[in-house]
Amino acid sequence: IPHWNACGQKIKAAVVMLFVSDKSTPNGGPASLVLTKRSMSVRTHKGQIGLPGGKREDQDIHPIDTAIREAYEEINAKPDLIRIHGGLEPIATLDQSYVLPVIASTTQAPTTFKNNDEVSEIIMAPWTYFDIQSTEEFSFTIFGKTRHSYLFRYEHHTVWGLTANILAN
Repeated sequence: IPHWNACGQKIKAAVVMLFVSDKSTPNGGPASLVLTKRSMSVRTHKGQIGLPGGKREDQDIHPIDTAIREAYEEINAKPDLIRIHGGLEPIATLDQSYVLPVIASTTQAPTTFKNNDEVSEIIMAPWTYFDIQSTEEFSFTIFGKTRHSYLFRYEHHTVWGLTANILAN
């Protein structure tokens, strides 16, 4: 997994693609991916669907530290129950800083996840849903630039932007 200044890219944040197996489904069923819906009281990305994570803090030695800390803060994911499996390539944000997606799983029961002031809803979505064939694509203009995004629809949720781009790759 790349470190903060890997490949000359300035990584400012990390997210965790946290997988949880559903032991209640016959034969185990597909694992679910934990998504969060941002609350309307946060400063940015109000009401958007994302992965647990956020910006690096001074005590975060590695992007894994940020991803795990943020998962604990946002959804009460217990660090000692999280297993790191790897990471994806850093992905550029709108301001051209980078976010590192960390891939992990947990044995923690989803019923023990709790949202907080930043998160209004925790969404457990079967990971098999995020197949490139089930996505849409669109373009939008922001800050004077045209951007491209994938878009997934899951139940009554719309996943787009950075999160959808991470999931599509």
